[in-house]
Parts: sequence; structure tokens; C-alpha cells
Amino acid sequence: MKLISTISLLGILTFNANANMCDKINTSLKSAKLIYDQLQDADNAYLILDKFNYTMLNTNNAYRSSSCITADLRQKYINDYIKYITNGNFNLYQKENKLNYLAKKFPQNITIQKYLGDIYKKRYSINATPALREKTLQQYKKYIKLAKAKNLPIDKDILKYVQNNGLKKVSTTWGDYLITNPNDIPTGKFKAFYFDSRKPKQIIFSEIVENIGVNYPYEEFHNIDSGHFGGYWVGYLDINKEEPYTFAISFSNSKIRVIVDGYELYNGSHRAMIPYTFSKGKHKIEIEYLNGWHTTELTVDILPKIKFVGLDDIKKTLLALDMKNIEFWYAGVYDSKAKDNTITLDIQKSDKPIVLLLQSYSAIRWKINNPYHTDIKKVILNSYAPISTVSGITPDKVIYTKSYTASGYILENRCSCMNGIFHCSSGTFDGYSPITSMFDKQIKGFSGKYSTDLLQVPEKIMDKAEYDKLKQQKEKIELLRKECMKNKQINIGNLFK
Repeated sequence: MKLISTISLLGILTFNANANMCDKINTSLKSAKLIYDQLQDADNAYLILDKFNYTMLNTNNAYRSSSCITADLRQKYINDYIKYITNGNFNLYQKENKLNYLAKKFPQNITIQKYLGDIYKKRYSINATPALREKTLQQYKKYIKLAKAKNLPIDKDILKYVQNNGLKKVSTTWGDYLITNPNDIPTGKFKAFYFDSRKPKQIIFSEIVENIGVNYPYEEFHNIDSGHFGGYWVGYLDINKEEPYTFAISFSNSKIRVIVDGYELYNGSHRAMIPYTFSKGKHKIEIEYLNGWHTTELTVDILPKIKFVGLDDIKKTLLALDMKNIEFWYAGVYDSKAKDNTITLDIQKSDKPIVLLLQSYSAIRWKINNPYHTDIKKVILNSYAPISTVSGITPDKVIYTKSYTASGYILENRCSCMNGIFHCSSGTFDGYSPITSMFDKQIKGFSGKYSTDLLQVPEKIMDKAEYDKLKQQKEKIELLRKECMKNKQINIGNLFK
């Protein structure tokens, strides 16, 4: 019925083939509007206007000089065109691509910027990822800035959305049940409440902590069964100026909800790096956490925006140093055994300046203790979990990278063979680093453990003899592997022949 009605209207509104371009465009605008208004048919309205997209969207073509194609006509065409795109049956990705194309061609068009923000918002409502929320906010901020510059009215719903950072207000938090005196909530720290999730109203222990996190197996934390651990942290952050931060959340086999000023920032069961721009002032942070495993491991760090750099940028940074005299020291772990996920690094004396490479599986809060005032030029760190942090050194010396710095936390590999199945212990340090290799250097100092809260750095000086041992060990393992594989080649029928 819709198609028949549309064809009928098109038949009535067909323009004269001999009409000039501007007449055709005006007739098409009227035809598309009629189809859209009377039949709610955005798809065919779009098709009518799309015939002229080259003429109207390419500002450098020959028709640009035509007196009849005025700025107002072009503006009307663009506004109607994007209205039909956003209301048509294109999927969200198609709409986003079309509007992005228009936004690049007409960056000062406020309607395009608004509609593009609307598309991002719809995508975020379907898939509530932090990246999509941030994308929506940045697009709406662009729209608001443009509207202010043009002295045009701003959509009130968009203003409210940006003011609330794209978040929804929560009806209740655990604090409504756990906090008896609001004056007990600290600033710059957090008040923690720990309980068994089967009896959430019975607080087992409460304390003031510097950071949000917990790390223990079984019942080794206030006798709370790890599989039923519940934790709630609340505190205020006093922000001096508006700037972007990142919530770095690392955990597994559990659920978490992050609430900022009564608005839900995150509710999920996966590790996440969540961007959030704090305005100047005091902000209430709440973390609600339920574990569901025999180990409990949670780290939440609220960090100024972190920039991750690749190997090329690391090389440029290090080349600015005197690399001839610099030694590389390495510390590798799987995780921390401290309750707050910290590992203290006791830096040993060195006559030469060093670059410290840190590597871990879990998110570690590294703490540098440098009693001998060893000259640490840079600290480069990476972890499989979203992010590790380091304290005890000025921030300008810290480099965050998504490239591993080196691998392993043990020097001696232990292998076994069982019926043709060859297995070696994991976490063996092989000496290779993509960072040191850029300078034809080797790691000079090694430290590592599977799980610890303290490391002496370095534990072992890696001289030629130590690297020869690693090489010999690798060769020996290959021989053992080949010998073990012979068991798989035995024909069971020929065993006694």
C-alpha cells in the first residue's frame, strides 16, 4: 500500500525534464517532503534527494556558481537530506557512515553534528560500552560549541545529557543501607565495607583505605568466603579543574557497579577502561562489588587520562637519552600477593643510569623504593589486565605501553614428559625484549616471581654466562621435547616386536 501511494505521488510530482537544475531541486524538495509528511516514507524521500547529492554536497562543482543555488537552498537540502537518512530504514552503521561523510564536508552545519550525536546515542543505548558513551559526549559537545558560536538555541535534552555525562541516575546504592552517618565519608580516601553476600546487612569489617581493591583466596580476609565476598567503597574526590580521567577496573568472575555522583558509570562483569571527565569540585565515588570465585582480586584506579604509546614512540623518547651508558633492568610477575595488589621494588645501587621495564599479568600497583638514589631515567610498564600503575617516581618518567616489555618471571624452566606429552612450566624468562632489541642491547638486571609483594631489583645480573645458560636451557628443552615425542610414534601393535 505504501509503495503504491508513493508511486502515485511521484507520478503527480514528476518534474519537467527540460527544467533547469534549480527548478528540479526545488521540485524534488517539495516531492520528498510530501512523501515524508503524508506517508512517513523516509526511504523514498531520501532516494528523491539523493539524485542531486553530487550537485548539492560537492561545493566545488560547476553549479556552485549558479545564482539559483543559494546558501539557503543548499542548507534546506542538507537538513532534509539528513532528516530522511536518520529516519529511514538504514541500519545504525550505515546512518553513521553517511552522516560522518556529511560532517566532514560541512563541519559547521549544526544539524549534521546534532543528528550524528543522536546516532551515537542510539548505538550506546543498544551496546552500553564506555567508548560509545564517550563518543556520544564528544559529538554533543561539538554540537553545543557550534550552537553557541552561531548564537542558536541548544536542545535542552542534549544539554542535560552532557551535564550528566551521558549517565542515568540510580534509584538506590548500597550506601543507602550501609552508611549511617554521611559525615563519615572521607575525601581523598575511601571507606570500605566488607561482608558475606549471603548476609549483606551484617558488616564483617570496615576501614578507611587509600585505594579501592582487594586480593585474597578462600577465607584469608576477615574469614569471608571468597566465593561470597561483597565489598562497598565510598569516598569523595576533590577535583581542581575540569579534566579527563580513566577508571581502570581489573577483576574476574565477579560483578561490579561504579557510581559517580549518583549516576551509574559502569555495571558489568568484564575488565574495563572507562573514560570520564570530572568537572571542578567534589565528586562522590561508590563501588559495589560481588565476587563469585575461590579467589577475590579487584583493582579500581581512578587515573588522570593515560596515554599508551607504541614501540616507535618509545624509541624516540629513549633516543633523547644517552643510550650508550644506560642499562635495562626488568621485573616480571604474574600477580601480587598483597591485599591491595601492591608490589614494592627495592632498587639496588647502580653506577649507571637505568631504564626499568615492568611486566605483569594482573594489574599491579608498583611502588618504587630507591634508597641508593639510582638514576632511573624511565619506567616502562605493561600488563595483560587493563593497566598497572607505578608510584615513587615523577609521572614524567613513566611510559605506558600496550606492547609487552619482556616476558617471564623465572629463569629456570622445569619440564616433564608423560606418555608423549611434553610440558614445561610457564613464565620462563627468555631474555628477549622488543624494547631493548631496538638499541641492540640486552636486559642487564632480572627480577621475577609468580606472586609476591616485594622484589629486589635486580635479583640477578644478566651477564654473558647467564645468557649462555638460557641458550643452553632452550637447546636442552628442544632435545627433551624430541625425545618425548618418540613415545607418540610407538605403534601399539608392534610394542613387543
